Amino acid sequence: MKRRDFLRSSSAFSLPILVNGMGISAVAKSALFNHLSVDNDKILVLIYMGGGNDGLNTLIPLDKYDVLANVRPDIILPESSLLNIDGDNAFHGSMTGFQELYNDDKLGIVQGVAYPNQNRSHFRSTDVWNTGSDSETYLKTGWFGRYLEHNHPQYPDGYPNEDNPDPLAMTIDYSLSETCQGTVANFSLALVDPSVAGTVPESIVGDYGSDCYGDEYKYILDSIEQSNLYSERVMETYEKGTNLSTKYPEDNRMAQQLKTVARMISGGSKTKIYILNQGGYDTHADQVVDGDHTTGAHANLLKTLSDAICAFQDDISQLGYGEQVLGMTYSEFGRRIRSNVSLGSDHGTAAPLFLFGECVARGTLGSNPDFDESVDVQAGLEMQYDYRSIYASVLIDWFEMEPDVVGELLFEDYQYLPILKNCSAPVNTNMTEEDFASLDIFPNPNSGHAQVKLNLQEDHYTLKIYSILGSEVKHIFSKRLSTGEHVFNIDLHDLPNAQYILRISGSHYSKTKRFVKI
Repeated sequence: MKRRDFLRSSSAFSLPILVNGMGISAVAKSALFNHLSVDNDKILVLIYMGGGNDGLNTLIPLDKYDVLANVRPDIILPESSLLNIDGDNAFHGSMTGFQELYNDDKLGIVQGVAYPNQNRSHFRSTDVWNTGSDSETYLKTGWFGRYLEHNHPQYPDGYPNEDNPDPLAMTIDYSLSETCQGTVANFSLALVDPSVAGTVPESIVGDYGSDCYGDEYKYILDSIEQSNLYSERVMETYEKGTNLSTKYPEDNRMAQQLKTVARMISGGSKTKIYILNQGGYDTHADQVVDGDHTTGAHANLLKTLSDAICAFQDDISQLGYGEQVLGMTYSEFGRRIRSNVSLGSDHGTAAPLFLFGECVARGTLGSNPDFDESVDVQAGLEMQYDYRSIYASVLIDWFEMEPDVVGELLFEDYQYLPILKNCSAPVNTNMTEEDFASLDIFPNPNSGHAQVKLNLQEDHYTLKIYSILGSEVKHIFSKRLSTGEHVFNIDLHDLPNAQYILRISGSHYSKTKRFVKI
């Protein structure tokens, strides 16, 4: 039975394709882009923390600990249990793996990541993050799917081939990620259950017709054939690969999935992106155990994630791929600042985002969140950075895309963020947080008249006001400002009495400041 003489029947298309137990979905056709660029050898590992991670119990701002003890008494972590990392912030006590990576200069943190006009629906927010859209725009393609479509306009025709023998993307799950969705269909293959082996049956077939039905039928069968070809390549790289780290916990599903990814990379796989999922972060209730807040559902999730990523990074470094692999976590939104009465936290807005790898700029980008004991029960953390600016910076510095093309794939007003270091692509390492010195509003509280004081470097800036739910309520200006101190009078009489967030954003940095109108 020849390799390409596969079973041409609709029943074959419904069967799972398994390679060393890794189920592989059929590949579907994508549309064309008009531009073409060349892939480099860089790989992205993307981990989705499904449910909305509580950033305030993940990365704890030490300067706000006393306030947190007052506004979230039902879930506050004992200060003695925290893992201090820089004097300003601390990790949850279960995140010893992240602490190790941070101390080894292999972990970066971006504060206050979200999108404007935050939607607190799981489904909509996940869709926004996966597609790279704003809150009002509904896209049918994923942000990385558009990147792949840009670099591989003929796909799947002629794929796999000598230059591209591997799947372009893989999701370590039963279903495909919307992140890799192309104009017509998905670029990724789904891998599951490495403990069960299997293949799709193959046999010689007859004519399937030349009418419309026959064309569609042939398309399905060609997709199965392509999946079979990719399955052989996946098996080849998996069997050639190895793991060197001894840190992988056996009872940690995320660790075992990342172990598989590391093994395939070491076996020669040139897949551009691996996407993994860890659910369970929708912690409305029983986020902690009553009487011992260091334990509970959230502690278990963070330990699983932290230990798994630490082991994977150790493996990748030992295997010699440390400067080729970048990792990033994301979650659809953070939780509210105030806890609820069920030992949990409810849907919020922004949260910290983590990057890991040898080329990550260690440290924390952005400032600690600003709130006090009077914070509204509905309030989440303010947005400091639009999540698309992180995507854009990864595409520019990691995948070497032209900035103007990145603007077309995401949005034109992204901020370039210095989140990487020591990479072959150019990185802006001269700008520091001190270059964007201060933002203040006074009096605070105010009754309708206020002054905004800025101290900044020359750039084009946008100043806006948001509600505590993350909705834009007032656009003050968007213009170029010179280096130095600037003071602006603003009229707030048209705003209802409430708490608000003032946000200034430039090409590289953002700052936020909470204020009250009374």
